[in-house]
Amino acid sequence: MGNKIKGTVFIVVFFAIIFNSCTDPVSSNGLSSPDNLQLTLVSDNQVKLTWTDNSKDETKFIIDRKKGEFGWFENYGETEANITSFTDIINTNSDTVYSYRIRAFDGSDYSEHSTETGWFSEQTTPLYLQLSQIAQDSIRLFWYDRSVGELNFRIDKKINGNNWQEYYQLVGQNIENYTDYNTNLNDTCYYRIFSNSGNASSNSTTNYIFPIWMAPSEFNASLLSQESIKLSWIDNTINEEGFIIDRKVDDNSWVASFANLPNNTNEYIDNNVQQFHKYEYRIWAFNSQQISDSVSCSIFIKPSESVLYVPDEYTTIQYALDASSINDTVLIYPGIYYENLNITPENGDNRTIASLFVTTDNSDYVAQTIIDGNQNECVATFNGLNWDSDYSCSIVGITISNGTCGISSTYFNPVLKNVVIKNNSGDGFIYRWYGNLQIFNTIIVNNTGNGFLALDAGNINLENVTISNSGSSSISGWMGITLNNCILWDNVNLAVDNDEGTTNIYYSNVQNGWSGIGNIDSDPLFVDPVNGNFHLQVSSPCINAGNPDAQYNDFDGTRNDMGAYGGPSGDW
Repeated sequence: MGNKIKGTVFIVVFFAIIFNSCTDPVSSNGLSSPDNLQLTLVSDNQVKLTWTDNSKDETKFIIDRKKGEFGWFENYGETEANITSFTDIINTNSDTVYSYRIRAFDGSDYSEHSTETGWFSEQTTPLYLQLSQIAQDSIRLFWYDRSVGELNFRIDKKINGNNWQEYYQLVGQNIENYTDYNTNLNDTCYYRIFSNSGNASSNSTTNYIFPIWMAPSEFNASLLSQESIKLSWIDNTINEEGFIIDRKVDDNSWVASFANLPNNTNEYIDNNVQQFHKYEYRIWAFNSQQISDSVSCSIFIKPSESVLYVPDEYTTIQYALDASSINDTVLIYPGIYYENLNITPENGDNRTIASLFVTTDNSDYVAQTIIDGNQNECVATFNGLNWDSDYSCSIVGITISNGTCGISSTYFNPVLKNVVIKNNSGDGFIYRWYGNLQIFNTIIVNNTGNGFLALDAGNINLENVTISNSGSSSISGWMGITLNNCILWDNVNLAVDNDEGTTNIYYSNVQNGWSGIGNIDSDPLFVDPVNGNFHLQVSSPCINAGNPDAQYNDFDGTRNDMGAYGGPSGDW
């Protein structure tokens, strides 16, 4: 019998423990706390506090109140046992929050405090909720705190049409911002903000934002060398598939998808650049579903050595050449310069003589920058030392006119690009005694003698050159010469008068014909040759008839056009 009684006592105690563990919070003395505090408006400036009684042997309930940012007024009010309401007089229309908490008392011990509640008028609602995306995974919330004495701020959130996530975040008292971090911001995000005290909240203010893909930031271009530009940026996206870079040179059109880069890239090196040009870039992040906004940057490549300006710094071109050093550029502003240049190894080797065309790509500067020989002698004379000399000088974007010849070169290796040689009383260009000559995108017209005369020449390369209206032949002399994509038309004598040597002509329009791959013999249909316009009409047989190799393509990517306005440098 005694063993059975002991077992029964054990079972009763066990179930008592289980029962008590499932009820409301209790103090260390076993007195349960009230809960479910609620405040309701009775009338203006009068509210009623109600709660649920969870204790059985309390003698009274004790009420604490907090007004605004003051501390708790303990034992502010009380009710008798089993009374579960309390009426209070407050300013129900102010920005002040009135908070309450309650506990039970049994004559000797107190229960734990209940969860607090509060009274929030319309004047306590937070205002001006603003949302901004500060990173691919971050949204910043700002609001205006109008309440005095709130416990915290409650933030709810939902995505698109989903349910609200209530109490998504609680932010401390008097704080007016919060940053929400989310690694997958692809849908509309809604937020609402409340002033809050325990289980009670003010009315809310709501706003939403549709996250965008953040563009790369701090996009910069820096010069690694005269031939290389480094682009760098900060990757602000998380799940991009890659980056697209477009490029524009000077005032030309954008080249779309100039570079396509893999994800997580933050730099790119462009090795296809030149001095005197402005390079502009823009970049996007992308994946299969979306593309970010773009950002851009630009850089102008100045020459590696010094520039001598004519006439601002030097009154004549000859004066600037004589003052120049190796790798210098003599940059000539628009005007007519009555000079006969004497270019030697001392003042011309590894120099560039150019108009503002090289810095702007504006072809108007070619016609506006004229060196006039004034019929004294050749406009420009290059004099090297001996047959194995290796002196080089570039002339870019200039008109050579009104000399007894245009250019004469002996033992020198000039490079001509986007040059006009016209209206000279002798030959347009005379080349003597070996060397390497390169002429690109040049017009040689209306010269009394030959367009081009070579005497005991070496390696001569003419590419996209137009020679027309010469008083004698287009090409004459003893030479070894190669022409590609050229037009030799409407000259008085033979198009090519080759006394001896080898002349190789390819993909060119030669009047009266010439044997060679791609050559034609057809009126080139110049736009207005009488007035100096040697562009091609749209029906010209020379359009898209040049060398089909991609390296000779026109600036717009189409097949090479014969003549001075075709090829990569034909946009002038």
